[in-house]
Amino acid sequence: MCRPKRANVLTTLPRAPNDVRIDCKAAKHSDGDRGAVLAYLEADLREPRRQPSVDCSSAAIAARANKRRFVNLLQQLGRAYRKPVSRESSVNDTVIPRMEKVLTKRDFRQLVRNFKMHSIENDSRMHNLARGYWVYDELLADLSSSGWQRFGPGFKGGVYGHESIGFCIKILGMGVGANPLYFAERGYYLEHERNMMQRFRDAGFTFAPEVLNCDDTVRFLKMCGVRPHQAELRIARNDVMVTERIPGVPLAIQTGRGLTYDLCVDAFDAEVISEMEAAIERLRLSLHRANVHGLLHNDPMPPNIIFTTDDGGKMCARLVDFEIAQSFASSTPEFVTNTVAELYRERGVPVNQHNSEFTTNLDMHLLDQSAAVLEHVRRAAERRVSLLDTFTIEVPLIGVSIEVGNAWRYIQDLL
Repeated sequence: MCRPKRANVLTTLPRAPNDVRIDCKAAKHSDGDRGAVLAYLEADLREPRRQPSVDCSSAAIAARANKRRFVNLLQQLGRAYRKPVSRESSVNDTVIPRMEKVLTKRDFRQLVRNFKMHSIENDSRMHNLARGYWVYDELLADLSSSGWQRFGPGFKGGVYGHESIGFCIKILGMGVGANPLYFAERGYYLEHERNMMQRFRDAGFTFAPEVLNCDDTVRFLKMCGVRPHQAELRIARNDVMVTERIPGVPLAIQTGRGLTYDLCVDAFDAEVISEMEAAIERLRLSLHRANVHGLLHNDPMPPNIIFTTDDGGKMCARLVDFEIAQSFASSTPEFVTNTVAELYRERGVPVNQHNSEFTTNLDMHLLDQSAAVLEHVRRAAERRVSLLDTFTIEVPLIGVSIEVGNAWRYIQDLL
């Protein structure tokens, strides 16, 4: 977004928003810039080889980490940050008019029904986005020439889609992690994810996307214009996975800034947010049943929760990213076991002080905290009439940073 010149700011407009991060303690006491403050819940990185965000060797620190802390997230999409003449904002060299109305239930259903993908190739919001890998040159060239575009940013992989095809292609190493290409040609990640998604589907849990087996994936890639030898080679090495494409709105998206997520639902009114809360609760019940059957997702974080509609038009929440899922009926790869053990500590899963055992599992703990985020967004949305209103919310600590106020940029691309 282009900022107005300083002279104009002094004479005609209030001070423009800060474009800096302030930590939780600073945010709680900060009153220096009342125009707009983007506050982030501080957290460390979560993936393997990252330092844990909580030092659980100290019982006192671990206990404090399990307490919910709140911080005011002050954010203004207000008129002071608009250009005095033009009411349009430039994003990625494309002029996009700023949305000024709060989106309703009708808007949500229209978005799902007429879902449009937005390419993230030149999206300035994305950091560390892998630009390519020589092994994938032919594959990416074939997909691009057939109209496929990368629209989903993941930590390890990027998700490619086509406007007229109801499936998407996940390519390992093409994500927005700190070093996404590290995962290129490490096919055991996608091999495990494919197997786990199929286990969930076979058990009747349709919140998991449909996934194609290896033979069907090869045929699918060939139908999409991928050279036969590339299709066969990529599947033999488990570099690629094809799954159902879910049209909808994620609770948040990854942007490649560690665990800093952009909230995607604060563009909707309180009624829509309330339906999302109900959808989260139904998802929690379904995931609990899966847990009873010995199936664990282990990562129902905001970017992995997508709000869409079912066959009857009712809003529902579904899960993606089964890379660290587990099944009690089979052995678990070591990288999954180690990551899950680390996440139990980092996410502050409550511990029984008498026997030192966890009182719940990651699935229930993380979904409860995502539901708490939605509750606070709804309370703020109930006091808002326009997206240009000041949007102040309190978000409980969930081990990540959540940035409020960028939803209009994401939703604008889908409408």
